[in-house]
Amino acid sequence: MNFNFTSSGNRTYSHDDIRAVAPSVFAERPWQAMSEKYQFVPTIKIVEGMEAEGFRVVKAMQSKSRIEGKGDFTKHLLRFRRSDADLIVGDTFPEIILVNSHDGTSSYQLYAGLFRLACLNGMVCSIGKCSEYKTFHLGDIRGEVIDASYRIVQDFPQIADAVQSWKGKSLTVEQQTAFAESAALLRWDAEQERPSASQLLTVRRYDDRPDERSLWGTYNRVQEAVIKGGNRYEHRDDRGRLIQRRRTRAVTGIDQDVKLNKALWTLTEKMASLV
Repeated sequence: MNFNFTSSGNRTYSHDDIRAVAPSVFAERPWQAMSEKYQFVPTIKIVEGMEAEGFRVVKAMQSKSRIEGKGDFTKHLLRFRRSDADLIVGDTFPEIILVNSHDGTSSYQLYAGLFRLACLNGMVCSIGKCSEYKTFHLGDIRGEVIDASYRIVQDFPQIADAVQSWKGKSLTVEQQTAFAESAALLRWDAEQERPSASQLLTVRRYDDRPDERSLWGTYNRVQEAVIKGGNRYEHRDDRGRLIQRRRTRAVTGIDQDVKLNKALWTLTEKMASLV
């Protein structure tokens, strides 16, 4: 399945901007195949409620469908940031991530997120008791979603403390290699498609050099390489003969993006407990 998506560093999306890439946010009814038990709560009403509380959309993406007419109801993801949000740990913003659909493929889901300006990395965090929230389409849940957003916001200081701790943890070359190899296993099933650990650990910009050995820097570089793709690898046959040189693809699916980002965050937490 292909996806439309757009993202930015500090840009705020207007409703017209959101509609251009995620029209299902503005659905006025559910997909026609939904049963009468399905309680329709339009995402735009949640967006308006979040905006009234000072949150602004800074990223939008939506899945496509091959079924004619269903594209206006498919799964979508929005990243929110408070208009008065402060940077944490240098160049990173805390965010709220909302996932929903109007075709029955998703409940309302909220996650804590981080966005690093230097590399435009969008991360999903899984720390604290309220860093994740899900509810089914049952009645008017606008108040519940907004309340859950504030509970997630309360976890941001704990997330910032974790990141600061990761910046202070220096990894050996062997530990960095183990981290990168584990991340590759989360992303690619076929061994021949996996880039090497050294590729995933490559320092791509000057801003990454001070944290090159830290757990935070390692996580950032690997997360960017795994999610954004573009890593070269050689496709070989069973006899080891070179067939074609290729590049890894970016992660563009909503479910895969959230699942993989959460797994990478958990991997980093586990590494932090061992260092």
